Amino acid sequence: MKDIFQHILFLTFFFILRKDKTVEERKALILNLCSFFTVIPENKNFYTAVCQNNNWNDLEEGFQMKCTDFEKLDYIVTRDAGKGFYNSPVKVISAEDFLNV
Repeated sequence: MKDIFQHILFLTFFFILRKDKTVEERKALILNLCSFFTVIPENKNFYTAVCQNNNWNDLEEGFQMKCTDFEKLDYIVTRDAGKGFYNSPVKVISAEDFLNV
């Protein structure tokens, strides 16, 4: 199994943690995550594919589905399993279920 991260998640972590962590602490976190995960090389074709797919109405979920499909991953692990990711080409499971795989 691959351990994959989208680059946008690093940006989100960096932004969200700004109130609780210093810049140095946030950079250290990103470097630590980079040592454990492969970062998906996203491109504009991912965005256009999502916007042109009438079955995907949520941009964030569509983007995640496109990335996981492109990388031929086995699962999307999310708290929204069963509530989102409709028409996903990749199996969607909860974190709890993933731990039992």
